[in-house]
Amino acid sequence: MEMNWKDWMGEFWGCLALTWVIAGAASGGIGATTLGLGVAMIILWATFSGAHIIPALTAAKMFNDQDWETGGMKLLWQILGTVGFGVLALICGNAGTAGADAAAIPFDDITHIVTMVVGGGILYTVWNRCDAWVTAFAVAAAFGAMSLGGGVAVGNMLAGLANEGSFGVNTLGTYVLDVVLAGVGGLLAVKVEEQL
Repeated sequence: MEMNWKDWMGEFWGCLALTWVIAGAASGGIGATTLGLGVAMIILWATFSGAHIIPALTAAKMFNDQDWETGGMKLLWQILGTVGFGVLALICGNAGTAGADAAAIPFDDITHIVTMVVGGGILYTVWNRCDAWVTAFAVAAAFGAMSLGGGVAVGNMLAGLANEGSFGVNTLGTYVLDVVLAGVGGLLAVKVEEQL
């Protein structure tokens, strides 16, 4: 496997920055509006050219291209970016505040599961066919419905561990499940289109 540090650092810093913006949105900061989040995505994708930043998009591309090595490394560095957010939140004294209930969705909520699969398909299709600025607004529009703020909850949970908090298996599990469901949605979108 070729070491692509530039790509991996783009995923790490892009995901860290996006998670920070989303945490700010949860507390009324810069990303609190669709426009603010859309602008943040445009800036991040322009800054970290080639980086996916959104785990749901990475999973969908990985499932479609069947490039498990590249996709897996991108996902790993995105998760590390989320952990980096948790460390920054801890340093700044914000652990456990912003986005704390972003992963409060139960595993057995069929509406949530369908939303993640359909939303993942739509996001992946927009990402494949449109310029980054269009996709940025699509992500912003889907943010609330698809619970794309799960990374914030995971980062806060990890930061909370250092403050004698607890490890939320449901928080981490929901985040992983959401990424996989959105990735499956991206795969289904491509497969359905191939059959048409």
